Amino acid sequence: MNTHHIVISIGSNYAAEINIPAAMRLLRGSYPTICFSEPIENDPIDFPYPSGRFTNLTAHFYSTEDREEVGGKLKGIELQLGRTYTKPFDGRVAIDIDLIAWNNTILKHVDYSRPYIQSGLQELRINIQTQPDMTKESRSETFFHNKPNNWNCAQAVQKGFQDLTGMTDEAIEDEYRPKGGGRAEGGLCGALYSANRILEAKGLQPVSQEFQAHAGGITCRELKGELKFPCNNCVRLAEELVEQRLSESQAND
Repeated sequence: MNTHHIVISIGSNYAAEINIPAAMRLLRGSYPTICFSEPIENDPIDFPYPSGRFTNLTAHFYSTEDREEVGGKLKGIELQLGRTYTKPFDGRVAIDIDLIAWNNTILKHVDYSRPYIQSGLQELRINIQTQPDMTKESRSETFFHNKPNNWNCAQAVQKGFQDLTGMTDEAIEDEYRPKGGGRAEGGLCGALYSANRILEAKGLQPVSQEFQAHAGGITCRELKGELKFPCNNCVRLAEELVEQRLSESQAND
């Protein structure tokens, strides 16, 4: 089942102090891993009706639902909070939720270019052009829980980069078997722990911050618990972030 990365914008020019928090609460109910930028106030942009200032924010999350399902849920939240689509329209927008990007595809280029969305993307550390591809099985993921070794999350990432690290299967078994399933230091996700160790050996910075920005957390307990972020997605994300860091280092050489 494919996992999609989704970026949305949220805006309101009517009772925003009530409607924005309400929309955030409803979105969290549907997508527990969602992350929000800080709300900011803006003058209306290309809005042909009398209006006060808008409150806008950007958010992103992962879902296995298709675009139609996600769009239906977003419209349902708008209707629940009093959004009307009938004429005459008086310019009051209780809540507006737009799909901005789906995986690496920008859906609304005009909206995407607006300063408040760019600010939100920067705050959330999202670059649509270099987003981890969560829609296909990664190299590391093919090893996750595969027989006969039944590699755990930490071991699967090491297996994915075995050509780079030169570690033997025996070394991966001995060193990383005790690190999967939240048993790494501080309860860290085993896949993330393994990714950071690979980068550390190459003299590169860890990817904990980027991992948290995408998954919503870094410990196995929070990822499996409230965030409901699947273990195979952790393995996939860890590999993608290592690949990005390695690519960045080569570009800077």
